[in-house]
Amino acid sequence: MAPRSVQKLVESFKEVTDLRDSEATAWLTKYKWNLEDAVEAYLTQTVMNSQGQNLLTQEQKSNLINLFNKYKQDDEDYIGIDGTIQYIEDMEFEVEDPVVLALAEFLESTKMGVFERSKFVDNWEKAGISSIKEMRQKVLEFQRSLENDEQFLKKVYDFTFKFLLENNQRTLLKDTAVEYWKLLLSHHFGEEKTSQWCQFINDEWQFAITKDQWQMLFLFMTEWNQKGNFIESYDENAAWPSMMDTFVEYLRAKTSS
Repeated sequence: MAPRSVQKLVESFKEVTDLRDSEATAWLTKYKWNLEDAVEAYLTQTVMNSQGQNLLTQEQKSNLINLFNKYKQDDEDYIGIDGTIQYIEDMEFEVEDPVVLALAEFLESTKMGVFERSKFVDNWEKAGISSIKEMRQKVLEFQRSLENDEQFLKKVYDFTFKFLLENNQRTLLKDTAVEYWKLLLSHHFGEEKTSQWCQFINDEWQFAITKDQWQMLFLFMTEWNQKGNFIESYDENAAWPSMMDTFVEYLRAKTSS
């Protein structure tokens, strides 16, 4: 490419991006001197970088850190069970409220009753939130989404399985699973369907719950909720876990007796 053409492209790139000659040249070289591609790539990266920038002032960031320190475990870098209970109560929620699971998912908690400093501060900062009052409003948004947004509910539901596992555990005790099925599924899929499923687990199922079974149940309940004759027309040859086959047999036997 002629030097004059190169310089013209560099100048054009600089006009849009406000970069130095060397930086403009590097971008253009990377995209084989295609000005449009180079500019688009640069602007895309700039937007992505800006999304990761702080959305709080220094004073707000300081308030957020002080808020974390108020609840954290003594001499530790995390909020423990006692601090978590107080934190949730200060936002005026019950610890047993399913929205607490949505909060745990948002703050990337890996263990019941524990919030790590980095995740707590980073995620609230990205949301532009630094006070208990603002956090309460955000959690109220989560609550509405749990009630009205099936995809949001599924995201929290899928998160909950791993969240409930103890160290080195790969399956959930059925009693634990039943407790959280009732907590998460009753509102969206109805108490009757959820109770029928949980009764089956209590009466007939002798095993712990795997991740696949946990996740497939949500899809099963969705189908059951959408199709009035789902149980009657259930296909045992479909790709459901055998657990669902057994449940359908159990339910058909109960309704026919």
